[in-house]
Amino acid sequence: MGFCDFTFILEACWISAFAMLGVLVRLWLGKLFELMQVTSESTALFHDLPANAMGCFLMGFLTSRDSLLKQLHPTVHIGTSTGFLGSFTTFASWNLSVADLFIMGQVASGFVALVIGTQTALVSWVMGSQLAAVVEYWFPERVPEDDEEIVPFLKSHHLAYIGLPLLGILFIGFSILVWQDDGRNRDEVWIATLLAPVGALGRWQLARLNKRGGWFFWGTYAANMLAISIDVVVESVIVAEETANLVLLAIPTGIAGCLSTVSTFVNEIQSLQEHAGIKEAAEEIFEAEEEHEKKVPVAIK
Repeated sequence: MGFCDFTFILEACWISAFAMLGVLVRLWLGKLFELMQVTSESTALFHDLPANAMGCFLMGFLTSRDSLLKQLHPTVHIGTSTGFLGSFTTFASWNLSVADLFIMGQVASGFVALVIGTQTALVSWVMGSQLAAVVEYWFPERVPEDDEEIVPFLKSHHLAYIGLPLLGILFIGFSILVWQDDGRNRDEVWIATLLAPVGALGRWQLARLNKRGGWFFWGTYAANMLAISIDVVVESVIVAEETANLVLLAIPTGIAGCLSTVSTFVNEIQSLQEHAGIKEAAEEIFEAEEEHEKKVPVAIK
């Protein structure tokens, strides 16, 4: 698939639009649970735990019912799974929260955050898949007959195909405008949202590496490790200039948050044999913590 291919451009547009939406929903959810004093950056119940749990739940539901969706509406499927859910959940921010707990001397809380983050994601995925089974029982998918023509989504839903991403972008713009009264925080959300497609599209392309080396999903692994490296660099740099510092603060939420993903990571673990899945999860999580522990602050004027 070439970069000038129409399908490639269409999928990239859908992923970009849904990635921006995924970032906003993640920020909303984090702010909501923080206001309710459920999550905190200084406890094992880290800021992005609700987003990771809900994203994995939705991924479990979607994966269990995606056969017909992928067949009839492939672009919608990739926009939803790779764009929205992949950006709604974040692997890098979770591990950054754990590393910060270790650095603050809260070792027990750090290990609990690792366990809770892993178990919550896995259990949420299973709950989503079980809900999909219930829905399938009550509302079975209608599989087209062999001689029945399947009308391509692009030909049968022209307005929806073009309109949904546009409505999504309008929704994003409206949401940012009413996000907060504080101009600086609103600007940071703007920048993070605009940077979201960079991370999501990068993860989408890295996904081509998956299963090229056997059972291990190298693409998702590379995306998560790269996002963690970006977080480490950003955490290690102090910029004096206000605008540059604002952009720097938005990079972990926008680029790294969308480049890394928990929902796809858990989905791949579930697709592997039991021993291989546990091995991949352990390797990816503990290598991430080693990366975070290497950060050293560097001042830039």
